[in-house]
Amino acid sequence: MDVISNEKTASALRKRVRARQFREKHRQSGRRIMRGRQRWFSGAIILCIALLILQFVISPAFYVNAISLAGVSYYTHEEMIGMTGVARKNVFWLNPAEIRESLLRQPGIEEAEVQVGWPLGTVQIHIIEKQPLFVWQAGEHSVWVTQHGEIMPVYLKQLSLPLVVSSAAVQKQRDHDEAFVASLVDDVLALLQSVPDQVDAPVLFDPNPFRGLGHWLDEETVVWYGRGGDFEYRAAVAAEMHSLAREEGVTIAEINVAQPMTYHYRSAAGE
Repeated sequence: MDVISNEKTASALRKRVRARQFREKHRQSGRRIMRGRQRWFSGAIILCIALLILQFVISPAFYVNAISLAGVSYYTHEEMIGMTGVARKNVFWLNPAEIRESLLRQPGIEEAEVQVGWPLGTVQIHIIEKQPLFVWQAGEHSVWVTQHGEIMPVYLKQLSLPLVVSSAAVQKQRDHDEAFVASLVDDVLALLQSVPDQVDAPVLFDPNPFRGLGHWLDEETVVWYGRGGDFEYRAAVAAEMHSLAREEGVTIAEINVAQPMTYHYRSAAGE
């Protein structure tokens, strides 16, 4: 009986072991199938993402197809597009902050706001341009000058601005020097305000302290006002000297009211 009992026990143990092994193999097979499904699913997701990215890259809908500009007066549409560098680029590659910085590096732009992508494929740019106050002409070269003395290229030659013409005595290396020109801004504006009837006549500039700023009073007479303001009084003195000389029949070539207490004129005959 003991032998039979031991054989039955051994047989039962073998059956349980086989059953356990079978169940383990079944579980492992299930795990392999599950891992395979997971890999397939992950691969499908990656493929979908890759196709979506490819769609973003190659689809014309995601490329810049319109550029909206506002606040632009001095630049042409083509010039602005060239400054931004956004033409024919994917909107997902554009950085509005970088576009703005590139615009602010331009000499005529004070501020810029850039929006990319909405409506889709559109770049919207709003510009605040620096405002020129007068034209500074040195020889054959001209630039615009702002109220802060900043120098800008001349974009629209037909824009009506006061003209300041520097004399040949101004050194060439200083013709377009911003600090040098900036030092004249206040005086130029003050002179233009003091002689409004002469605002259409070019303002002359000579670095000689006994001349300074001036303009042609008429076709024959040039007036030098100097620097430092008080131009309204000096202009009144010059007008009176011009009137008295004409009453006496004298043709004046030059009136100089640049230095206090030394006002004088020079007649065309050199008297």
